[in-house]
Amino acid sequence: MLALAMHTSSKPLMVREIAEQYHLPATYLEQLMGLLRKAKLVTAIRGAHGGYLLARSPSEISLIEIIEVLEGTLTLTDCPTSTGCCGQPDTCALQEIWYEATNALHGVLQSVSLASLVERQREKTTSTLLMYHI
Repeated sequence: MLALAMHTSSKPLMVREIAEQYHLPATYLEQLMGLLRKAKLVTAIRGAHGGYLLARSPSEISLIEIIEVLEGTLTLTDCPTSTGCCGQPDTCALQEIWYEATNALHGVLQSVSLASLVERQREKTTSTLLMYHI
């Protein structure tokens, strides 16, 4: 998604190009793109010069949306349904902490748009390019 958001051309970006740039297997990336397309985050363009484009503006797509499409609902622990759970969720103070931490994580990832991630990436790239060592 970052590659698509940073892509300045109006032409679609091919999976092969993204895979090469980020050193990912193209078949794996194609599976991810299928999930993103199904969630209407990307649009697929068929043909020899086809590829993928963002379906919405990067400012309208949050990181939590991308993560949950690709990974499912984001939670820090499965308590009280996991085997390591104490079995007493109603009286467990730790469960409240996990709930608060999960909500905080969701809040941070919801507040970061794909557009702001692009800005951060460009700042990192620019600052790295201008680094001089003596």
